[in-house]
Amino acid sequence: LSTLFTTLSPSTGPEDPMECTIQVNGLTDDGLSVSVIPADKEMTYVGMVGEAEVYSWYTSDAEFLADDIAMWSEMAGAEGMSLSELLSEYGLFLKGDQTYIFPESFEPGVLYMAYTYGLSETGEITAGMQKVFFTLDENGQAHEADGPAGM
Repeated sequence: LSTLFTTLSPSTGPEDPMECTIQVNGLTDDGLSVSVIPADKEMTYVGMVGEAEVYSWYTSDAEFLADDIAMWSEMAGAEGMSLSELLSEYGLFLKGDQTYIFPESFEPGVLYMAYTYGLSETGEITAGMQKVFFTLDENGQAHEADGPAGM
């Protein structure tokens, strides 16, 4: 990797979820709009959306985050970038109140998860994962939903 970074192992990472409000605003002409309002306006954090089914493959938030960090770190290394540089380039490394757009394709009726976690510029997890599960209707409106069974 171009820049060394460290991540906390799942057993020693922060247990408490990031203090924030996640609001899934629904689909726009440009993609899915999600707003994050963190309690700590100075903390850097990551905001993402994915299919909830993927989350259900993991036994804990810490295990999910360790894999998430590893995946992004691998991508950063392949691009010759640091983790924070790559996440910034993708618009996923955030600070303060943010509304961001995910241009990917989202399907009605699929269970999704919007999530955040605190991450320092050196790649250290500073706050655990906060998440909200949702579905989209045929009109692109978001509706909060229960997480995958057993979660």
